[in-house]
Amino acid sequence: MEILTYFSLRFSDIYTVSSNSDLEYLKKKFNFANEKIHKISNWTENEIRKAYENRTSNKVLCVGRLEEQKNFEHIINQFSNSELEIDIVGTGTLMKKLEYLANEKNTKVNFLGQKSYEELIDIYNNYKFYLSASFYEGNPKTILEAMGCGCLVIVSNLKNNKEIVSNKTGILFEFDENLEQIFKNITKHELEYKKIAENGNFQINIGILEDNASANIEAYCGKWTDSSTELSLALVLIGADDIDGDGNLTNNTPAGAGGLHTPGAAAGRNLLRALPGVNVARRHPSHLARRG
Repeated sequence: MEILTYFSLRFSDIYTVSSNSDLEYLKKKFNFANEKIHKISNWTENEIRKAYENRTSNKVLCVGRLEEQKNFEHIINQFSNSELEIDIVGTGTLMKKLEYLANEKNTKVNFLGQKSYEELIDIYNNYKFYLSASFYEGNPKTILEAMGCGCLVIVSNLKNNKEIVSNKTGILFEFDENLEQIFKNITKHELEYKKIAENGNFQINIGILEDNASANIEAYCGKWTDSSTELSLALVLIGADDIDGDGNLTNNTPAGAGGLHTPGAAAGRNLLRALPGVNVARRHPSHLARRG
């Protein structure tokens, strides 16, 4: 993997990562000019569709591939004989193993399978609590999405997670902590943790979306002067495939995998308006034209 990373860095003009932790690691690990490696964080938008108090309190949502990295075994072990139910969205090679473990530990787990993006946004909005026990992450999109949907996020205390979550916007836990006890404490101080969930939602929609993403993308695009390259980047960020002779965006992206009308598209348009050589019309969300 390190060899692939080295050659990717060696032969690319610009190499992007999604977190400060990854950025610093690459700069220290590989001897390349700092201006070649850039951070562009993931982002999402405000997708609150149901008030926090109207969501389920006896279930916890997890989203991710059923693989070792996501550490679902830890969650199942922690909630053995608990009244709380764990709902997991995702598929993977560990499905049978996790089903067996849940039965062995008497843990209430519902495997919900794979969902489209729109289905997932509705699912987030049915839960107060989002839980992630990953061993490692990049710039985890599911945590951003959960916060953007108003969930209280309870996540493993990793460097990359700490770039998104603090004790004012969520809960960071150590692997030797008792997760069920953490949830009992949340129940005792529900109003306090509702405020923390609100802080997390505010951070996603104001802090990360407008400040970090705008600064990162503008710095990234500032490296290019070729307007055709900038336009190609614009299409990628907005989720379009091409632009026709009339300046209209076209999109063949499957539903749920990005596109003109997905969360992030509006952010992409806003961020791209300031770039030289590209104009995103304000009147219609799916119209983009070249300047000059």
